[in-house]
Amino acid sequence: MEKIDIESLSYGALFETPIYMSWFDIFGTDRYKNIYPDYTKFSIDEIVAYTDEEYQDEKEAQADFEEYFYENTHQIEPMLNYYYPLPYFLINENEAQAILVKSSTSCVLVKLDDEIVLSLAGCGMDFSWQICKAYMLLGYLPPFHFCDLPKFAGGSYIEEDIKQACMLVCTEISKSALARYKRLCDI
Repeated sequence: MEKIDIESLSYGALFETPIYMSWFDIFGTDRYKNIYPDYTKFSIDEIVAYTDEEYQDEKEAQADFEEYFYENTHQIEPMLNYYYPLPYFLINENEAQAILVKSSTSCVLVKLDDEIVLSLAGCGMDFSWQICKAYMLLGYLPPFHFCDLPKFAGGSYIEEDIKQACMLVCTEISKSALARYKRLCDI
């Protein structure tokens, strides 16, 4: 995976926090819709690695991969009863879903009441690293809420990028808090 340019990430999600949503309660209604990845964004090698199937033709592989997701929608359905807002979301939703599927973040995009939101397709541990990574892959600095990262993450450069991005978020928020504090003292 390419190194993420932290300086190019948007500050738009810094103060976003998880919002409770019972996906089970709205499953099958018109309030919620799965977003399928853009299959043309996957190479034949990526498809083989994901499905463990052998292909010779890229078009055939992409068509089978599309069918795979329609048969295995649990791969792109929200599981945990929260969602994470994506303010000013401007990326093509199917291309963005492809980015998340390729990155194995356990995060998926969902259309909720005509708004694109981020959710987890898995649960059972602290997913702060994966949520931060998903925000970064979608062009945002991670929200401050998730910057209290647990120590159990791996050690590749992408985790170092996440750590650096979270440190930048904390620095920016502390500067803002100090400026507000000083203004309050002057009142």
